[in-house]
Amino acid sequence: DQIPGSRFRVQVEPPTDPTKCITTGLGVAPQGVRVKELAPFTVKSKEAGAGEVTVAVTGPKGKIACEKKSAPYVDDFTYKPEEVGKYTVDVKFAGKHVPGSPFSVAATDA
Repeated sequence: DQIPGSRFRVQVEPPTDPTKCITTGLGVAPQGVRVKELAPFTVKSKEAGAGEVTVAVTGPKGKIACEKKSAPYVDDFTYKPEEVGKYTVDVKFAGKHVPGSPFSVAATDA
């Protein structure tokens, strides 16, 4: 039997998979960054499905600003550590951590 009013259109999208995101760059590198210098990194999400990349950077005294420039499936981020210490970079895609996140980054003045 047919359901009355059937022939519904359904938009099917591939599932969202944050594990398919690739994060690279100095700003997430374990060897660290230099204080008062820009710390850039890139998140590529082409294979991850539909979703938005969000980032939160926390330094020794709390959250710090992080700039974002987006293109299709590629998001470029930059932050600038202002003091020596440990920084945590949380990178999420569609609300879930990408591989390696949260990243632990040391900022030095040397």
